[in-house]
Amino acid sequence: MTHHDRPRILVVDDEVSIREMMAQLLKPYFTVDCCPGALEAEDLLLHHDYCVLLCDDRMPQETGLDFMGRIRSRHPHLQRILLSGAADKERLSLAINSARVDHYLNKAVPLEDIVRVCLVAAQASLSLRRAAAEAHEKQMAAHTLTRWERWQAETHRAVRIMTESLPMLLAGVIIIGVVVAVVGILVLSLLYFLKTVLGIDFFENRHISDFLR
Repeated sequence: MTHHDRPRILVVDDEVSIREMMAQLLKPYFTVDCCPGALEAEDLLLHHDYCVLLCDDRMPQETGLDFMGRIRSRHPHLQRILLSGAADKERLSLAINSARVDHYLNKAVPLEDIVRVCLVAAQASLSLRRAAAEAHEKQMAAHTLTRWERWQAETHRAVRIMTESLPMLLAGVIIIGVVVAVVGILVLSLLYFLKTVLGIDFFENRHISDFLR
């Protein structure tokens, strides 16, 4: 796995020694960024795509528990691991029920356990991303299909209206043709009557006024 293919993890701890140790521990498996507090972490989350957030609980600016609860809705695919230096059952309960932290680890656990949990969390984040991408693709496909179906329905409706209206249009054309023919016959009959009976010929170069005089 190359450096660019590795999942990205953000380590947040106010102690420099802890940050350095975690960076060395996780470097073979992750692209690791570190920062000392919640404010810096929030800025990094806006500019980088992290799979895992490994955060200390007891920090001066804002506790890790409060920070994780605050950013949960903005980073739904981010797996959040809370580190604590003390076995506090109340904090554990808050982490699970309030902040919905994905993993809660005591700093006294073996280092290999921290690596294992981080790798599991990274895999979970990637699975969430894939599921979200597939759901988005299905939604876009459904939207495209809906537009195609709507176009088909409108086309079929237009064809049906034209098909239903065609007999009426043909009947109208026939009626107009018959009327024109009848009027033409009447006009010709009138002209013939005027010429044969009254001697009026409209096709000669004279006017009716001349005949009346």
